[in-house]
Amino acid sequence: MSHASISRSVCVILGVLGYVLSGLCQPGQPLDSLLSELQAHPQKDDRRAELLNGLAYLLHTSDPQRSIAYATEVIGFANQLKDRKNLANAYTQQAIARIVTSDLDSAKIWGTRSLELQRELGHKEGIAASISNLGLIYYRLNNYQQALAYFQEAAQLFNEVGSPTAVMIYLNMSAIYAEIKNFRKAEEYIFLARKKNGETGDKRIEAYALLNLGTLYTDEGDYEKGRQYLDSALYANQVVNDQANIAKVYGNLGSNYSRMKDYRRSNGYYKQALAINHTLDNARSIAANSTGIGENYIMLDSLSLAYSYLSRGLSLGKSAQAIDVQRDASGNLSRYFEQIGRYDSALYYNRQHALLKDSLYNESSQKELTRLELQYDFDLKEQGYIQQQAIDKLQIKQLWLYGALAIVLVGGVTGYFLNRSRLRGIRMRTEMREQELTLQAETLLFQQQLSESELKAIRAQMNPHFIFNVLNSLECYILENDSRSASKLVQQFAQLTRIILENSTQSMVTAEREWLAVQLYVELEDVRFDHTFDYLFEADPSLDLTKVILPPMLIQPLVENAILHGLRHIPDYRGQLEVRMTQTDGHILITVVDNGIGLATAAKAATAPYKEKSIGIRGINERLDLLRLHHPESCPSLTIDEIHENGKTGTRVCLRLPLVYANFQSMNPDEKVQVKEGI
Repeated sequence: MSHASISRSVCVILGVLGYVLSGLCQPGQPLDSLLSELQAHPQKDDRRAELLNGLAYLLHTSDPQRSIAYATEVIGFANQLKDRKNLANAYTQQAIARIVTSDLDSAKIWGTRSLELQRELGHKEGIAASISNLGLIYYRLNNYQQALAYFQEAAQLFNEVGSPTAVMIYLNMSAIYAEIKNFRKAEEYIFLARKKNGETGDKRIEAYALLNLGTLYTDEGDYEKGRQYLDSALYANQVVNDQANIAKVYGNLGSNYSRMKDYRRSNGYYKQALAINHTLDNARSIAANSTGIGENYIMLDSLSLAYSYLSRGLSLGKSAQAIDVQRDASGNLSRYFEQIGRYDSALYYNRQHALLKDSLYNESSQKELTRLELQYDFDLKEQGYIQQQAIDKLQIKQLWLYGALAIVLVGGVTGYFLNRSRLRGIRMRTEMREQELTLQAETLLFQQQLSESELKAIRAQMNPHFIFNVLNSLECYILENDSRSASKLVQQFAQLTRIILENSTQSMVTAEREWLAVQLYVELEDVRFDHTFDYLFEADPSLDLTKVILPPMLIQPLVENAILHGLRHIPDYRGQLEVRMTQTDGHILITVVDNGIGLATAAKAATAPYKEKSIGIRGINERLDLLRLHHPESCPSLTIDEIHENGKTGTRVCLRLPLVYANFQSMNPDEKVQVKEGI
């Protein structure tokens, strides 16, 4: 498990609407002065609503429960308000305070109400702020695609109305790019936010920016630079008394020292973060901190403490709907159970970790994030072109005022066509660049798919259950003093392992090696199941298996399914497995036939339907999709049918692959392949 993901807290800004929009005061007005004014103004009117909303905003990161109480009071006398913006602002304060406590379902309800009311009022700045807060909620739910779309929409609205609040959105967008590992883009938005904030000098913005930079450099592996920014962020957030961000700084310092393998110091920072998050009742951050502490205890060999913290982290991560925290906790629980020798539990949590990881970074969401990024950059440039065009028109008007009519006409016509040509050229270059980036992204995704499918194939062949069962069989032979059988089993297992590992380094291998690997696997499974079935391997004599090449690790999962889900459950007759390799119409046809219990019965007996859901079948289909890209003229396919013969059921699987020869050599029909039969 990588330390990179544990308790990583990129900072996103809460409640960009703030109390500035309520018309209350300037940022930085002391809390005591607001409390005094509130006490002196008991009337339930718009002024009291402004004061309550201001207090709710000031307290949302340090005392979210009080913030909720102040906003609730405003909602209680909503019928007496003349300015409904105050009610919309109260809805916003409800949303951001609940984000701090990780009550994301309630936060989404209040955020949606705020957006609906702001749209009804036609308040553009309020609409942008509400959209930004919804983006923050989806960010916390690890839905980065939806979050980025909301942040981009909010940034465009803030820029349209000329609001300085746009600087806050840039920090939120930097957090999204950091999550998807686009560190340069994240750094670009942070520096843009700091540059624009230099005009107003908002200490809260600077504190957020320092925290994000510290987290960013830690993720990139520059731990010293990361700690320098995190130390600066700690001081800056203490100045503005942002307790939520102080906890994030401590959590990120814990992650930083954990990566440096200073686990005891790391736990010290994590526990400081944990204490603050308990006061804030922030379930998500408590889960992340607990997971980080649990991982450190694994490294310190304090396994009982590790299990306590990791279990807590997983439980709270589920309640807070934090997929990334659940992923990290599951991965570390897998390591914990592996160390104590409970391999079944270790395998379970390892699978949970893989599923959660895939749900965060699936192919479609990555493509959508890339598209949103390109579209947003294009829109920004387009806005720049429009602004420049407006400036050009103003200059032409000035020439019309101070110059001759003829010069104005000539200049106007010339400028128009030059500007039109320039815009056309810029758009063409932008489109070409977008196409180039899209092609690069598709190439990277294809390489990633190929690597992942090969890894899945290796796992399908060398899964833990198979290895453990072979070792158990070996142990039985040893205990029975059957040294000959034990030695043969060791040789077969070693030969199979070597072939699988060697084949996994190649995208294409000879059919001879793949054929041998499948035979060795079946022989080992035959020993495992105490010779309860017969098997037959038959290859077309016209095929030269030493020259024909095919993708490795495609046949074994089909044979495994036939044995484990078909032959294994035969009630009252002897099983028969037949594996054949033939050639037809420029293709190789591999057929696996068993007389097992059949598809329908196997689906009922299994905890999950293996034909559609198993990793092996899914991995084969993925690799066939990739194979079609290399051989578009062929039609690689996989078909599975249930057969009924002589009153018995069975299954026939047909794998169709293109016939390819190594180094483009022709087939030698005189060479024969040895066929091995086991009874």
